[in-house]
Amino acid sequence: MFHLKSFLIVVCLSLFSFQIQAKDFYKCVQEDGTVSYSNEEPSEGCVSVTVIHTYAGSSTKYDPLAAQGNSSDDKDDPTDKSLEEQAKAQKEELDQACEGKRKNLDILTSTARVRIKDPETGETRVLDEEEHQAKISSLKDFLDKNCN
Repeated sequence: MFHLKSFLIVVCLSLFSFQIQAKDFYKCVQEDGTVSYSNEEPSEGCVSVTVIHTYAGSSTKYDPLAAQGNSSDDKDDPTDKSLEEQAKAQKEELDQACEGKRKNLDILTSTARVRIKDPETGETRVLDEEEHQAKISSLKDFLDKNCN
């Protein structure tokens, strides 16, 4: 009987530990359409930030003003928006991403030598022709699939 009690206690404690391990993750969409995920609050430069809960509940948009103690207008709270307003906001985000991709494509197609900053080393380097064409192709694919 003692072993059964111990077993039940261990099972109950292990069930509660799953909720304790739950974390929030942040999805950051930058101006150029790049999406990144992190377990830390995103820094500046994100057009849209979504909080992703790893436990029961829904994902919500991150409000940096609320995190600082300054509340934004209630009308900006996506949980209160109608589906139409949410769709409009998503379309505006996509339009901004498309605009950034178009600018990048213009730069890549009008410039023979393009310098980029290597995210790993932080050093600036020139794209070789293969990388240059791959980036152009990638941008064209994105624009064809997502932008008018």
